Amino acid sequence: MMKKLTVAAALFVALGTAAEEPLAITDFSVENIETLDAQGKVLATVPVSSLPDTDIPVIEKNEELDLIKIKNKQGEEVWLDAYFVKLNKGKVVDLPCYKMSETDGKDSRETGTMGFGGTCEDAN
Repeated sequence: MMKKLTVAAALFVALGTAAEEPLAITDFSVENIETLDAQGKVLATVPVSSLPDTDIPVIEKNEELDLIKIKNKQGEEVWLDAYFVKLNKGKVVDLPCYKMSETDGKDSRETGTMGFGGTCEDAN
């Protein structure tokens, strides 16, 4: 019984610290990336190799423009378009569920979600 409690407590602590992990860049999807100002205006195009190696901590995130601020190798703060980076925490996008069309009463109806996943089961 004590082992189960110890394992459960260790798992709870591990999940708790994983949830508190700061947002960071783990990879890039391009070889050259545009550095931007806070409004999203392009300042320069730089090679990804001029930025720090992976696991670059994100200083700030602009959700409205989908921009992230990091420090480059020179210690300067630069904004990047989040579209071109892979982050350690994924973004969740809620998609609408669409009802599958039925053509005739004789047709068999298969449950499907048009690729939007299991959360759309009630839409059919």
